[in-house]
Amino acid sequence: MLGSLEVVNDGIFVPVNARKQRVLLVMLLLSANNLVSADDLVDQVWDQDPPRGARATLQTYVQRLRRVIGESDRIITMAGGYRIRVEPGELDLDRFRELVDRARHAGELERRVEILREALAHWRGDALADIPSDLLRTIHAPRLEHERLAAQEACFDAGLKLGRHLDLVIELQAAAAAAPLRERLHGQLMLALYRSGQQAEAFLVYKRIKEALAEELGVDPGAELQQVYEQILMRDPASAVSSVASGDEEIVSGELVPHELPADVPDFVGRGDLVGRIEGVLSSASTVPVVVITGLPGAGKTALAVKVAHDLRGRFPDGQLHVDLRGHAAAPALTPTEVLARFVIALGAATKRLPSGQEELVALYRTLLRGRKVLFVLDNAAGPNQVRPLLPSAPGCGVIVTSRNDLRGLVALQSAALFQVGTLADEHALTLLTSMIGADRVGAEPAASRELANLCGFLPLALRIAAANVVSRPGCSLAEYVAELRRGNRLTSLEIEGDEEATIRTAFRLSYTTLDSAAARVFRLLGLVAGPDFSAEAVAALAGQSDCAAQLEQLTAANLVMRNRGPRYRLHDLLRVFAVERCAEDDGPPARDAAMSRLLAFYLRHTESAADLLYPTYVWLPRPEGLTKAKPGVFAGPGDAIAWMNAECVNVLAAMIQASEGPHVRFAWFLAEAVRPYLVTSGRYREEGMRAFAAALQAAVAQGDLAAVAAIHSCMGSLNFRHGDNQAASRHFTKELTAHREAGHPEGQARSLIALGNMDRDVGKVDYGADRIREGLVLAANSANLPLQRFGWLGLSYAELLRGNLDEAEAAARRVISFRDLLDERATEGNVRGILGEILLLRGRCREAIEQFTRSLELLRRGSVGHFQADVLGHLSRAHREIGDLVAAGQNARRALGIARSNAAREDEAEALTALAAVCVLGGDLDEAGQLYRSALAMCRQIGYRNGEISALTGQAEVSRSTGDVRLAVSLARRALSLCEETSLQILRMRAKVVLAQAELDDRDTHAAQRLAESSFADARRFGAQLDQARALRVLALARRVAGDTAVADECCRLAVECLRGTDLPDTSALRRSLADICGG
Repeated sequence: MLGSLEVVNDGIFVPVNARKQRVLLVMLLLSANNLVSADDLVDQVWDQDPPRGARATLQTYVQRLRRVIGESDRIITMAGGYRIRVEPGELDLDRFRELVDRARHAGELERRVEILREALAHWRGDALADIPSDLLRTIHAPRLEHERLAAQEACFDAGLKLGRHLDLVIELQAAAAAAPLRERLHGQLMLALYRSGQQAEAFLVYKRIKEALAEELGVDPGAELQQVYEQILMRDPASAVSSVASGDEEIVSGELVPHELPADVPDFVGRGDLVGRIEGVLSSASTVPVVVITGLPGAGKTALAVKVAHDLRGRFPDGQLHVDLRGHAAAPALTPTEVLARFVIALGAATKRLPSGQEELVALYRTLLRGRKVLFVLDNAAGPNQVRPLLPSAPGCGVIVTSRNDLRGLVALQSAALFQVGTLADEHALTLLTSMIGADRVGAEPAASRELANLCGFLPLALRIAAANVVSRPGCSLAEYVAELRRGNRLTSLEIEGDEEATIRTAFRLSYTTLDSAAARVFRLLGLVAGPDFSAEAVAALAGQSDCAAQLEQLTAANLVMRNRGPRYRLHDLLRVFAVERCAEDDGPPARDAAMSRLLAFYLRHTESAADLLYPTYVWLPRPEGLTKAKPGVFAGPGDAIAWMNAECVNVLAAMIQASEGPHVRFAWFLAEAVRPYLVTSGRYREEGMRAFAAALQAAVAQGDLAAVAAIHSCMGSLNFRHGDNQAASRHFTKELTAHREAGHPEGQARSLIALGNMDRDVGKVDYGADRIREGLVLAANSANLPLQRFGWLGLSYAELLRGNLDEAEAAARRVISFRDLLDERATEGNVRGILGEILLLRGRCREAIEQFTRSLELLRRGSVGHFQADVLGHLSRAHREIGDLVAAGQNARRALGIARSNAAREDEAEALTALAAVCVLGGDLDEAGQLYRSALAMCRQIGYRNGEISALTGQAEVSRSTGDVRLAVSLARRALSLCEETSLQILRMRAKVVLAQAELDDRDTHAAQRLAESSFADARRFGAQLDQARALRVLALARRVAGDTAVADECCRLAVECLRGTDLPDTSALRRSLADICGG
């Protein structure tokens, strides 16, 4: 098979000349020792255009093939199809795969090359080259070719590692020419050429594939190929020993692999032809295949999409993402921006710094997908414009879209493959009924079963509901049930043009009338739930009952309510419409209003309790009698609160919008305050949150309630500030302040001023921000609101730290901590102890700093504020580095890295990489340090994180200086210092000067080194940063000594030692040892 088809029996070549016999034999061999259905064989043998009587003809072909092979028992007839018996080692494809697997586990590279070359020797040409079947060549041949190329690349990779680049150049050139878009092959060729001294040729290879990718696919080379190019361009020593990443080696990439598909339908029937064709499109395309599945409501579009997605998980190993776009739903349709935000988070983007605009999100989305194979299921789309921004550009990805509309625009402009899902075939409809009702009942009444399928319009959803009705009435025959169905309404959507809901509504009504009164009432009230799903507890609150388990069980058994992932439920969008209709008919306005109030109170009580556990809200709106704030005890702890908010946040936001538009408007305001802490700390659902806040604000303005207007502006300002939109945040905080002043609410004014000051501080207006915070503190001091005062002192502590006023910063921090006996709230204390640790570390009080960082971690861990822990662990790693405990420093850096990655906190991940790199530098592993710094730098530039970029640049400069590349060290350090000047980051600026001073000194620019070291020392002395003063004086002493000024150099040494006298830095620390080396003793 690995070339032209050849059959050999006992050493004698057996010709198989008949075209259809060759196709038949290959189909059986591709599934050797497994059943191949007759339907699949018919489709393949006749390329999906079988003649009448094809099944009988197939039997004839099988008999003839047996005679040709000469072994009558080789092809076995089985129920539904055929199986060919193949012994181990008889099939070249099996031998090839067995050898590849052996090579994968071979320990020695030499042995791996031998085994892989033996495996590749089984290929005699293109797979299935002479098989006259478009389907086989389209679907199966590319898969086999991919296996060959993967084995070839693994062989080249091992050869390159063995240093055989000269021997491999010609072979690689031929392979790359045969696969002009295969990036890994071209990367291997570039490395072989470079190592053979042909750098110019390596650049030409990159130029050719870059042009080919742009012309053929409209994409740039992937990250791995770009990295190879950059290594060669920079004459990076790593390119002399590295090789292109291999799929059969364990490589830690740090990328998230999301698996978000809903559960597969266990009794999925029919659609075999559609499944095969859709999988063929998604498996064979060389760019980004887009499949659109359209059809009638209830036809099973989503089930088909999910089935295909589960089948193809192996082809998309980097993840499968699913989203309900709500194109036809009671809730508003999701915008592309909302979906993109969810997708980039799932793919590993930092929630803290997500872009706010759609274009920027699309760019980030496509960047994250580069080089990854991800399958997207975009369910329930409204139209092409909702889908287009979500289409990936990375080759290897795939998209399945479902919609009630045919989305012809995607077909015309995006070359989407359109698949129409119609009704089930007769036999498949009966199979579905049999799986649900039972073979005995269907077999006993075949005529009634067929009529039931016909009356349900052969639509899967209608069939499932009808079957559930039958099962719930064991004493009723199928004929009796069919008679009732026929008398009630025999119309189906296929029979009434323009009324595609008719048949399904009939099935809904028949199912609904079988419910007892309690279950029917619960079903009707579920029409009031605006969110996409709901929990059993929410249903109980809605119904005003302690428990609704029995009613939900009855509803799920009748397929009127569907189980969602986990212990949650959902309504199909058409069932929701039906529930709303029944609720309007059977329940009066007072009953509906009471149920809605109960549901909103349930959401409010839980959301408030979560807010109190997660992060404080400093000013609450006054509550009317009967709606006081929730008492503690709703959740066992912060972990439970976060889990609840993760599951319910979208429902809470939907309830806010619903409340804003009706008689329950105050609930919208209270919910806004309560949900704000989760939205801000988690970074999730920004778009949905802003939409809900806007609805609540509009209602507050219409009501003329200044307190509510201020509260909602505060929420909107906080959410914008969390996501880096400082202009919008300033606008909302200012409007909040104005509303509080008009309302004469001093506590609210204090909160607004502190928030504005924090924002000014973080955008570089530190002095102005500190003044605003102090103004807010004056107002807060006149109230009994201790959390508000604590909020102000926390903001002031960090502002003074940035200003270099360490005494004032420490006093403010300890003022915050003094509140701990009065307020049982951990997150703020955890944060401020982290700030206090930074202050102490700057002063050289390392042991005390470690104590504060450790206490901060304990508080944050108990408060389940995960991503804050990564930041503190990074500082704790630095403290351990300072005292020379590299083991603890490395452990904390790795813990920070793990937590950052698990929380998709990319900024913290970059800081953790930098911290780990610094440990490697002190440990002497400069190669690993350089790689970590490069990874951190690339990540920081990708997400626009300047603080981390500066740290990574200075770290890289240190590594370059240590490895002898002084000019590169100077360049990197100058870039870091330039960024500091742009951002006014004073502490980083001070440290960048020292790194640059040392690099300039190594480059023999003594004057520049002296100037920079003096400036850094002045900064450090102004800040009270003892360790940094000593570092600056150390470099200054070296510069003076080179200049011949020994007396001044000795004085610098004396001052450096004096700076460390008040610290707890041990003699074994790197700083003390380096001072001893140059100063003596």
